[in-house]
Amino acid sequence: MLKLIDKVAIVTGGASGIGAECARVLSENGATVVLADLDIDRGSSIARELPGEASCFVMDVISEQDWQQLIDYVLDKFGKLNLLAHCAGISLPGDIESTDFSLWRKILSVNLDGAYLANHYCVKAMKQNDESNAIVNISSAMSLKPHSFTSAYCASKAGVDALTKCVALHCGEQGLNIRCNSVHPGAIHTPMLERYLEMMKGDGTLEQAQQMFDSSHPVGHCGSAGDIAQGVLYLLSNDSSFVTGAQLSIDGGQSIA
Repeated sequence: MLKLIDKVAIVTGGASGIGAECARVLSENGATVVLADLDIDRGSSIARELPGEASCFVMDVISEQDWQQLIDYVLDKFGKLNLLAHCAGISLPGDIESTDFSLWRKILSVNLDGAYLANHYCVKAMKQNDESNAIVNISSAMSLKPHSFTSAYCASKAGVDALTKCVALHCGEQGLNIRCNSVHPGAIHTPMLERYLEMMKGDGTLEQAQQMFDSSHPVGHCGSAGDIAQGVLYLLSNDSSFVTGAQLSIDGGQSIA
């Protein structure tokens, strides 16, 4: 049975990795999907391959003007917004000494400012309808178990966690039919991980870097984008109607190791 029939969803970072897989799973479950990404060519290609109605909107997640235009597009075209899967983000290595202020600001801007804008504008849009609505923010296992070699990323995702809970509380206090939860992936096989492995390998090989990441998960391997998308589907569907402000770890045990 389709879990998201008649729902309209925005998926940020929808042109690759976790975002692209979330778009696919939401579409397969009946949602009308708008992929939001800077890469309009790849995003549009993915949208054409989805089984349901889908489109791609070019945007920068840290542009307030882009968010205003995206919301206007969705409401004008579909009349409502029900779901947000906020998947856009960046991860770059750097401990507290090697991370200069420009890198810190770049990571915090994309990961935390982007999450603020996504939640800010989507809550305003969702509260205009009386249907069940939901938001999922993609956080990280590293917000629950930080590592020294990626200090800005860990800090940014910890901020996403707090923001998620604030949104969940606000929507409950205001009587809005909007739930908000976070998903915490471990290392996931995506283009982002491939770039990260290249940066982290140092004088070693990609295989050695991959083994390091695999061994950090008690299950013995990294995950797939599909693993994360199934968790996002659960939290966006009415199967999780009593779940808000929660942190769903899909990390192969990384955050408890």
